[in-house]
Amino acid sequence: MHAAGQPLVEPRARFGSAPAASAIAEGLQHIYDVQMKTKALEKLVKTYALSLPEATEDHPWGETVAKVHGKVFVFMGKPQDETKTYGFSVKLPESAVAVLEAPNAEPTGYGLGKSGWVSITFADGDEVDAGWVKSLVLESWRAVAPKRLSKAFDS
Repeated sequence: MHAAGQPLVEPRARFGSAPAASAIAEGLQHIYDVQMKTKALEKLVKTYALSLPEATEDHPWGETVAKVHGKVFVFMGKPQDETKTYGFSVKLPESAVAVLEAPNAEPTGYGLGKSGWVSITFADGDEVDAGWVKSLVLESWRAVAPKRLSKAFDS
């Protein structure tokens, strides 16, 4: 839950006509069903991102990122010992508009938001749908991965 007991994402009846947007809208209908500590969420994002084909971990600018073929597809932030929030950034060419409806999402800084990058932040104990988080990471991987790799993954 977000401030004043409001859910972090309020489902909207309509996100546009794109198939990905409608899938996101359906996912939002049952989102946030598990309370999660930020360390567990951080582990979920990192583990899932690095499980995708040809994904590697790197540490540019002191941040942890996941890359595919040398291109970043998830920014996972800088390591912090005792933080009560966790955020990550992903490239969402199909669902950015829908995801940006969430009060805990914003266009990624440094001009990346103009290219479909979205940053999402959660507080310790927020309710999180792990499947939704994974779908965002997967969409970002598909956006950055070579087409042949993405097609092979779908097969």
